[in-house]
Amino acid sequence: MDELDNSEKQLSPREGQLRVSIIAYLPRALRGLGIDPEPLLAARSLTEADLRDQDRYLDYATVGWLLNRGAQISGRPDLPLLVAAQGGTRDLGAVGRLMRAAPDVRSALRSLVDSMHVHDTGAVVALAIEGELVYLSYGVYVPDCPGCEHLNAGAILMAYRLLKEICGPRWRPLDIRLPCRRPDRPHLFSQHFGSANIRYQSEISAVVFSKAWLDYPNALADQRQARANVPAPNEALTSAPIDLRHFARRQLRTMILTHDTPCQASLANALGVHERTLNRIFQRYATTFRKELSAARREVASQLLRDTDLTAGQIAAYLGYSDCSAFGRAFKKACGVSPDVWRQTSMSSA
Repeated sequence: MDELDNSEKQLSPREGQLRVSIIAYLPRALRGLGIDPEPLLAARSLTEADLRDQDRYLDYATVGWLLNRGAQISGRPDLPLLVAAQGGTRDLGAVGRLMRAAPDVRSALRSLVDSMHVHDTGAVVALAIEGELVYLSYGVYVPDCPGCEHLNAGAILMAYRLLKEICGPRWRPLDIRLPCRRPDRPHLFSQHFGSANIRYQSEISAVVFSKAWLDYPNALADQRQARANVPAPNEALTSAPIDLRHFARRQLRTMILTHDTPCQASLANALGVHERTLNRIFQRYATTFRKELSAARREVASQLLRDTDLTAGQIAAYLGYSDCSAFGRAFKKACGVSPDVWRQTSMSSA
């Protein structure tokens, strides 16, 4: 079985998992398209009852496969958006309650970013400010995860809906970034994002909006009930029992998302440990900072090669390589083939 039996109540996600959350809406979305969800779920040893358990955790590979296969069966590449269109802060458990209790938009988003690891240990949510622009971004870091383009699309619509909730109905994004090719029926995607411009073939999955919104009061915060919204100390925000190496991987992925040049000193500082401590942690797992950075870059590169038409040069620049040749050598060393060959193989096997 892919997941835990109901008798084995799991209190926090293991590495590479996420809480059921909005995946609970998958059966309803499929039925709306005339598809019986039971055979799809049974193929991963799941039932609809499993998805109704909001305290259950699923492997990222399982969720990616369900979305990818569901989109194929239904002929609707926007299936993840139909699922995410039903979601909101109420589906994020204790993390959502912290967001609703925050006094302003900045604090609500900081609660989301800082606490998301108790909800999801296969992707990162990052908040970056560049001039007058804010990027709320999402990135999967589970190696070779199926259906990444579907996970990205669903997550960004969820981010859009969260921002709508906390900013209020007047909020509008400046644009939506999706690291995938333009779909054959783009209206199926655009209808979920209002009048926002969608930029396909992006290096990142992100909602971009004006920095001014960060200082707006949280539209969801009822100051008289703020205390009641905050989770109790022992409720669901208990850190998952995962090692510091995992948090190092999350932070490296965040650095790549936010264009922060990764180095060992900045990584140690972000994790709140000394560089020597970070080295000992890596040694314990027979790895090094260089190896972990290379693995993070390889996974991002693989996703972009598979899901977009960005050139090797564009991907190299985004990942911080000195030039395209350096990227090509590093990728071939890690994967055994050049970026171009990898792209052709991944597309032919899709």
